[in-house]
Amino acid sequence: MDQNGSLKSDFLKIPNILSMFRLFLVPLFIISFMNGSKNVPLSFGLLLLSLITDVLDGYFARKLGQVTELGKILDPLADKITQVAVVFALWLKGFVPFFLFLVVAAKEATMVIGAIYLNQKIKSAMIPSNGWGKSATATFYASVVLFIIDAPFGLGVYVINISVVLAMVAFMTYMQTFINMKNRV
Repeated sequence: MDQNGSLKSDFLKIPNILSMFRLFLVPLFIISFMNGSKNVPLSFGLLLLSLITDVLDGYFARKLGQVTELGKILDPLADKITQVAVVFALWLKGFVPFFLFLVVAAKEATMVIGAIYLNQKIKSAMIPSNGWGKSATATFYASVVLFIIDAPFGLGVYVINISVVLAMVAFMTYMQTFINMKNRV
């Protein structure tokens, strides 16, 4: 099958459909979240749906043997776009300071650039997610839920700061893996 045929069939794989759906949820979440407290259930539901599809796309990719090159790009890209967009919305609403948005955006941009570099130098090279990254993502989603439900005592701020610390630890481990892979080229 030619490259276009393979790419077209990859778009129709369940995990990739779920990743694309997650990208579609980003603007819906932003619009809902920015429209205030009357949309709390909708914002929460969209975030929960995004989290569920994130878990399911990885599960189905492995369980159904539908790991594709497109999915290796699409899934982490959907993760990164979702996180940056949500932190941007949190900043716009005044829940987090601008520097937090900058830190998250810079980390995610660096990860995308590193992935592109590795893909160009080492075909099919990927840095797999690790426990630090998964913990950072889970904590991130928990913090956003706390912001959505307007949890008391500034709990959302504390949890998102923990998320950022975990993300930076994950980033350092990913950078070490990147350097090791780059040195092998």
